[in-house]
Amino acid sequence: MDIEVTGLQQLPEELSKVSSTVFWRADDQDISTALFKATPDIFLATVVRKGGISAALCYVIFRTYPETSVSNFRQLRPSQIIFTVDQEGRFIDDVRTGIATRKLNTALHDLSSLFDNYFDIYKTCPLVFELYRPSSNEYVSSPPQYRKKEEEHNSEKISSGVAASHISVTEKESTTTNFDDDDIRNFLNDENGTDLFARGQYKDALPFLQTSLKSTTDQFRAVLLLKVALCLRACNRETESNSTLAETLKFLEKQSTVINNHIQYAEKIRIIGCCYRKEKAFSKSVIIFSASATIFSQSSVLINATRGMANCMTDMKRVADDNCCSSGCKDLVRKMLKRNLDKLDEMTKCGDQAKAL
Repeated sequence: MDIEVTGLQQLPEELSKVSSTVFWRADDQDISTALFKATPDIFLATVVRKGGISAALCYVIFRTYPETSVSNFRQLRPSQIIFTVDQEGRFIDDVRTGIATRKLNTALHDLSSLFDNYFDIYKTCPLVFELYRPSSNEYVSSPPQYRKKEEEHNSEKISSGVAASHISVTEKESTTTNFDDDDIRNFLNDENGTDLFARGQYKDALPFLQTSLKSTTDQFRAVLLLKVALCLRACNRETESNSTLAETLKFLEKQSTVINNHIQYAEKIRIIGCCYRKEKAFSKSVIIFSASATIFSQSSVLINATRGMANCMTDMKRVADDNCCSSGCKDLVRKMLKRNLDKLDEMTKCGDQAKAL
């Protein structure tokens, strides 16, 4: 059964173009729920971003209706997406009643909290999900080669299911090659750099991460720079590493009040701090944990902020407990712990006063 999504005219032009595939693991992969089931969590944001509106829709369906299998994303006219649902079930029932429209729009709005503020664009685009019923003039606005294809079949009786899934070879080719060389290079760099860094292969990850800096958004540039600084250290380029780290920490200090999702952002930084700790870069890791705690404290949700800060302080204590930690570093840990404990105490008092009001 086919579903039609309308309302894409409110999206930027580059996002309103539908793709049936996404370039992933050095090949074009069909956008479907099966793709997201096989994609590691760490790469989900990249795949959804690269796949545009098709991937975004597919991913929120996958999250909201995990039992549903969808595929075959295509576009027969502007401001429209059509995709195929393998079998009827809860999702189809919710589409009929309008519940799916509400649920999936909410899920689209939540993408920025799951990934990053790039996905805020979907908050301005209320979409409508309906069962697809092709009209007699469905292809009027299609390019000439598509109209000719329809005219050749005009004498045949076509059921709604066949009409919905009928796309010419030319159209399919145009949607599967909607990537330029820069897109491909950026995607491969992002994937390779992230994968190598996650495996602790910092020397190998460095050139990929440095290339990724050219296309990284401002908010997550600091996260990437922290990784680059650790990779430079692994390459025995301490001066460059220290300079990069110092500049990044200054940037984080200025940026902490204008971040969209403090909890997600701070957690990314805390995890990188753990990488520094494992590499015995103790003083640097403590400073990064403290920066993460500061960003956690900016969250409007007190319980999440305090939990995140507590995790950062636990990480600092682990540094001090390591036998290789110097006395100077232990003094730094005590200083940072006191600063964050004072901040926690202040936040808790403010929270109690707010409840009293």
